Amino acid sequence: MPLDVVQLLDEKGNPTMTWTLTNAWPTKISSPTLKSDGNEVAIQTIVFTRAAVERIMRYAFELARRQGRKKVTSVTKSNSMQHSNVFWDEVFDLVSRDYPDIAAEQCHVDAMAARMVRNPESLDVLVASNLFGDILSD
Repeated sequence: MPLDVVQLLDEKGNPTMTWTLTNAWPTKISSPTLKSDGNEVAIQTIVFTRAAVERIMRYAFELARRQGRKKVTSVTKSNSMQHSNVFWDEVFDLVSRDYPDIAAEQCHVDAMAARMVRNPESLDVLVASNLFGDILSD
């Protein structure tokens, strides 16, 4: 399965930031809005597989190596998504140990949005789920 790789270019066309998106997605393991007497409920589930998450993270670290980048930043929201994003963070921590030559850091998606505007030069390679990568790339 192809990976989505997005690059932000400077005015000369040189990549200033690169991020990759996983194939993790909101799934159909969910329910439609349950219509009732004004107490509707909607449920949506995000599925991360270990294989997909590890694959995209290794791709991000290898991309950093190939491009001579010094850091990979994982974009997450584990403070509010305590299962899927905590899992994401744990896999990132394990994978990053295999790349001691590249700094690894984690950042919540809302803080990353502000950082991309205020301090984009502090970023090299970002790795994010499709949900967060899509938000940040807009």
